[in-house]
Amino acid sequence: MERSVAERVADSSRQYDGAAIPHSITANVTAGGTASYSCLGYNGDSRSANDSYQIFNDVIKIWGNHTTKTGGDLRSARLNYFINGNSAGTYTFNSSSVNAVPSTTQIAQTWTNGPLNNAVPAPIGQDFAAFLLGLPSSGSFDLNTHASARSNYYAAFVQDDWRARNDLTINLGLRWEHETPTFETHNRAVNGFDPGAANPVAAAAAASYSASPIPQVPVSQFKATGGQTYVGPGQKNL
Repeated sequence: MERSVAERVADSSRQYDGAAIPHSITANVTAGGTASYSCLGYNGDSRSANDSYQIFNDVIKIWGNHTTKTGGDLRSARLNYFINGNSAGTYTFNSSSVNAVPSTTQIAQTWTNGPLNNAVPAPIGQDFAAFLLGLPSSGSFDLNTHASARSNYYAAFVQDDWRARNDLTINLGLRWEHETPTFETHNRAVNGFDPGAANPVAAAAAASYSASPIPQVPVSQFKATGGQTYVGPGQKNL
C-alpha cells in the first residue's frame, strides 16, 4: 500500500470566534481609479489523499523439463479530495452610485452616503467605511462536497519455460489485463444536463416571470425546466 497526502490549509480553515476574518474578504476600496485594498484574509484551502493498494502473488512449479509460473495482480488506485473554497464567505464592499432616482439595489448599497442615499459620494473612503461597518454590497459563500474517485486493475498470467534440448528453451505465456474506468465511489459525479428534467424552482420562477413578463415570451410559454443529471449505480464511470 502506498499513500500520499497533499494539503493546502489556510489558518482560516480552523474554527474562529466572531472577531476573526473569514476565509476571503475582498474589499474594493478605491482611491480615485486605483484599488487600494484587495483580498484581505485567505481564499480557501483544500486537501487530497492518494491511496494505492496492490496484491501480487505468483507460484512456480518445476516438473521435468518445464518451469511453470502462474500468478495474479490486483490494484486499486483511489483519490479522495475536498476543496473548501470560500466556505466562510467572500464579501465585496463598493462605493455607491450617484443616481437621482436610485434603484432598490443601489439603495441597498448606499450604506455610507449622506445625508441622503442619493447624495454625491466622497472621492475616496466610502468603500472602506462600509467595510469597517461590516455592511457589504454583495457576497457569496461556497458549499462544496467531498469527492472520491477510484480505478481498479486486474491481471492474471501463466507462463511455461520448456527446455526442449540443452541448447534450446521455448518460452510460452499468456497474460490477461483489465483496468476499469475511473468512477466516483458514491455516484456524485455530474453526468450532463437534461433540458426536460423537472426543476424544483419552476413554480417560483413562473410566478416571478408572470409578474413582469416580456413581450417576446408569453407567460403561458415560459417554462423553467432542465437540470443536471448524476451518475447512478448502473452507470457511474466518469
